[in-house]
Amino acid sequence: MNNDFEKAKEEMLAGLRVRNYSPTSLWQYERDLGIFFRFLEEAGVKDLKAVGRETLKAYQLHLAQKKTPEGKLYTWGTRCAYFRAVRRLFDHLERTRQIFLNPAQFIHDGKRMSRLPSRVLSEEEVERVMAVPDLSTPTGFRDRTIMEVIYSTGVRLNEAASLKLEDIDLVEKVVRVILGKGGKDRVVPIGEKACEFVEKYLKEVRPLFLVKKEEEPREIWLTKGGTALSSILIQANFRHYGKTAGVPERSNPHAFRHAFATHLLRHGADIHAVSKMLGHSNLRTTQLYTHLAQVDVKKAHQKTHPREKDKEAVPEMAAAI
Repeated sequence: MNNDFEKAKEEMLAGLRVRNYSPTSLWQYERDLGIFFRFLEEAGVKDLKAVGRETLKAYQLHLAQKKTPEGKLYTWGTRCAYFRAVRRLFDHLERTRQIFLNPAQFIHDGKRMSRLPSRVLSEEEVERVMAVPDLSTPTGFRDRTIMEVIYSTGVRLNEAASLKLEDIDLVEKVVRVILGKGGKDRVVPIGEKACEFVEKYLKEVRPLFLVKKEEEPREIWLTKGGTALSSILIQANFRHYGKTAGVPERSNPHAFRHAFATHLLRHGADIHAVSKMLGHSNLRTTQLYTHLAQVDVKKAHQKTHPREKDKEAVPEMAAAI
């Protein structure tokens, strides 16, 4: 790999570490830049200062033509994620004055047909998936508790996996998400049912995973060996339970997050509150869920308009004189 490319990448990643980006985000940026650098080398580009808009457009076309191991073209979101690392890199080079003009500044990602799946898990489907884990076993109870937490709070997979013992307050019924997406912290309410599962898990189940551990880890979710449960294993477990429940296509932690938002909006939750719970930096991102929620506007009007609460009968019109 070109040494100048590697130096620029490491400088960029160091800056993101200072801004408290998560290890997962840093790993993804490093991986995605590796793909970009290989493209440049194959194109004969050896200096980042020589990269122009045409080179970046050619890279976008390259991504649009790439396929997954299953033979499917990359989705719009995947292509944007790969190119996001490129934007970060050239933003860094411009900010540190290593380049005069940023070639990525005016390059658009193109139109996205849909940012969310055409449908999400229904409330009945969520119940079916959550009914699969065997609550008589430690791992089954643990997995059900994770499902309850994600569905109750809407936290992302990596946010759920990294929860520490001090991050869930069962008295105040809140979850503290430390260094969520974009390096931001937030506090999210957690429901009574989820709290009951967490309390029992912490008191009766989690200690069973600590038998072989001399020093107790701070992570909440543990494996049988007493180590922290990874996000990869959590996702694999979700898919297994979804397949067993008959909804394999949409059963994953992110689908539970979609369901959390959609079901809240469907039942009349304020979109600004939902946006804060999801950790969205832009309300427009949350507004995409309103289409899936299919909120009944008429019922919302009847339920919330102050004049609709006034049940006083309309007086009769006085007789004409």
